[in-house]
Amino acid sequence: MSVEEERIVSGYCRQLDAPRRVCFEYGPAADGWRIAAADCAYAACPYAAGCPVAEQARAGESPER
Repeated sequence: MSVEEERIVSGYCRQLDAPRRVCFEYGPAADGWRIAAADCAYAACPYAAGCPVAEQARAGESPER
């Protein structure tokens, strides 16, 4: 059975030019806990490298839970 964790992060979105709250779902993967789903397209965003929302989301990934 798969256990998931939801985390809501907030920050400024350059793509929308506005503050944003985003829900990220984390799930188990072969190398630890990884982002399984998000209600934004942070992975394809042209500003992803400097996105404070994506940075917080990536910080939630871990090798263990």
